[in-house]
Amino acid sequence: MPIGHVRSTDVVSGSFRPRNAIERENYRMYDASAMEGLPVGVQVIGKRLDEERVLEGMKLIEKLMKGAGLAYTGIPI
Repeated sequence: MPIGHVRSTDVVSGSFRPRNAIERENYRMYDASAMEGLPVGVQVIGKRLDEERVLEGMKLIEKLMKGAGLAYTGIPI
């Protein structure tokens, strides 16, 4: 579910400590200024046969983001 775009101010906190090697490698490659403008998404998951609940959760997230003025807009191609 797209929720926004990377901003150059989205830097990793100095107090961040990776929990494992995969997390460490991903954050090592992260460069907010180089990735500025790229879409950011979240994965909304639920238990088996809970599709309706997951979709309602996604609708709620979208409504809250719109209400906060943070609605997702696509990248112009």
